[in-house]
Amino acid sequence: YGRRASMAGCGINVRGRSRRLRLNYRTTQEIRSWAVSVLEGVSVDDLDEGSDTLKGYVSLLHGVSPELVSCTSEVEELKGVAAWVRSLPSENVQLSDVGILCARRADVDRVSTALQAEGIETVVLQAGADDRSVPGVRITTMHRAKGLEFFAVAIPFLSEAAFPPPGALKSAVDAADREDIVIQHRSLLHVAATRAKKALRVSWSGTPTELISDRLQE
Repeated sequence: YGRRASMAGCGINVRGRSRRLRLNYRTTQEIRSWAVSVLEGVSVDDLDEGSDTLKGYVSLLHGVSPELVSCTSEVEELKGVAAWVRSLPSENVQLSDVGILCARRADVDRVSTALQAEGIETVVLQAGADDRSVPGVRITTMHRAKGLEFFAVAIPFLSEAAFPPPGALKSAVDAADREDIVIQHRSLLHVAATRAKKALRVSWSGTPTELISDRLQE
């Protein structure tokens, strides 16, 4: 998220005494592989005043490939998200194990309203812990989702016009600043995608964001 941290700066010296963890136990290889592809060409902060790589990391689990859905409008997109929630096997998946992650708070409210109109219970996550005993699809921002995990995750509104949000790009002072904003949103999308343990649905209306447009066939 643009913050620079250093283990050494915090008084933690791990050089020569650390090991890289290469096994992912949360998500499937198929989801992990797609999420990593979003970060292609992006340097990863190693938290020790240097850079690292995601090469060599693997998941022990396997499953279906991420579902990539192109829609003609955001209305169609929202209806598709509702249909996707209903299609999940209710005998194995509780609504509280389903997460819908959005870039903007306004989009969180739109998704919640649309699902409720379809008769689907929702819980909008804000600050504080998530009580999974409360029924309802979890809807929140990509930032808030950091540290969480769900059986199934949907990430809507990944169109060229919506992600990164226009306001974020307009705030760029020059080309270098704009590129930094794009990189931050690549990282954010990677984090959002890897919240999914078994199923991932990515959707957009119109033209997909440049962050995934060249990876849709992978």
